[in-house]
Amino acid sequence: PLPRFTGITMSAKFFYGLLAGTAVVAFIGTVTLYHPDDELTTPVEEQPIPDATVAPVETKILTKVYNTVSPKHKDDTAERLFKLITSITNMENIDDIERLNETLRNHKKLLPNLLKEITSYQKEDHRNTVPKTILNPKATIKYDEVWAGYTLPVLVANPAGGVGNVMGQYATVFGLYKIFNMSALMTTKLKFNLNRFFDDVSLAPVTLSKSKEERAEAGWVELHKDHPTAPSTYFGLQLGCAGFLGPLRFFTSGCPIEVQIFSAFKDDLQKEFKFNDYLVSKANDALYDFSRRAALDKADGPPTYVGIHVRLKDYVNHMHRRWGVPDVLERYKGYLKRAMMFYKNKYDNVVFVLASDDLSYIEEYAKGSKERNLFVTHGTPGEDMCILTRCNQSIVTLGTFGFWSAFLKESGNTVYPDIKDESAQTYHFTRTVIENSKLEGYIPLKF
Repeated sequence: PLPRFTGITMSAKFFYGLLAGTAVVAFIGTVTLYHPDDELTTPVEEQPIPDATVAPVETKILTKVYNTVSPKHKDDTAERLFKLITSITNMENIDDIERLNETLRNHKKLLPNLLKEITSYQKEDHRNTVPKTILNPKATIKYDEVWAGYTLPVLVANPAGGVGNVMGQYATVFGLYKIFNMSALMTTKLKFNLNRFFDDVSLAPVTLSKSKEERAEAGWVELHKDHPTAPSTYFGLQLGCAGFLGPLRFFTSGCPIEVQIFSAFKDDLQKEFKFNDYLVSKANDALYDFSRRAALDKADGPPTYVGIHVRLKDYVNHMHRRWGVPDVLERYKGYLKRAMMFYKNKYDNVVFVLASDDLSYIEEYAKGSKERNLFVTHGTPGEDMCILTRCNQSIVTLGTFGFWSAFLKESGNTVYPDIKDESAQTYHFTRTVIENSKLEGYIPLKF
């Protein structure tokens, strides 16, 4: 029998219709309530929706509801700001996502102004400005917490790779410090590496444990590379420095070389990376020797030194494996010939100064080139970079060492390879990166 209520009667058709409708509403409401994109109170790892083309019928129905039901139970500022930031940054690291969510929930009073600042910044045209940040540098969260005398958050430049790489990591952290006015440090290992060449690096050193496990136990947080699909992929560093990931102690991971971040502070970095007196003396002696041995026409004035760095050894295979650039050695020949011809057509009394990590190969190249004023350096990495930075003009090939040999010189042009291979768009120094970094005097040349 159908249930009866005081003063109410209903037909069987109406009752069962009402019951079915209630079930549907409850089902949709339940799915809506636990929509992964909108559940912000308790951060959880978002699970991907299964492929509907191969999923069972039940999963297809759930997927359809998941994609079509729009939640109406939440529309607060924290959620809107969370979605805006994650969409801008394409964040994939679940730990950083959870830290962002928690930080926003803990600073609700600041959120309306932060949302306004970030939204307006996204509408502006920043194509002709540097540094290029993902969020408005004015949109920051400040803290009173202090660690070892440094206001949190703290970011530590942690070295990985060779000379050029660690310089890039230092420069990236230095640039973030200049932008966000946060606490920036470097590891004692990085300070040791840089002090071999430079006396004036200013970031204070801190000692980190060797293993990541020990660092985590000591309260240090690793900021990972965000994702492998863009030249600038360390957006998490910016969020951490801006305070969006909490008052924590961070250290860099991988090899951040964010040219679009630090190019705005070129003058400062030239002071940070000022070579010591010993290397400067060695470089001056080498250049004087090259000019003495060169065939020059005194009537044409003083020599124009063109520094060239050719990255070889492991980088040849690395460019092919990592960025899909084949036949590097063969491409070098044509590229270097065109680059040297560019300067010979532009200046008189050109003296080419050639440095490389593979002396035997480059000596053979120099002999085969038949350039009468081409000289090969035979110095240490520090001596070679110092010599190249004291040249008037530059030719760079691949890798970070050559980039810094051009970046640190006081003036002049830099010819660099315009790499168009499809897989190479994540390379540190593509034409897009160089042009977006607003580096003056950089001339792309077919590679």
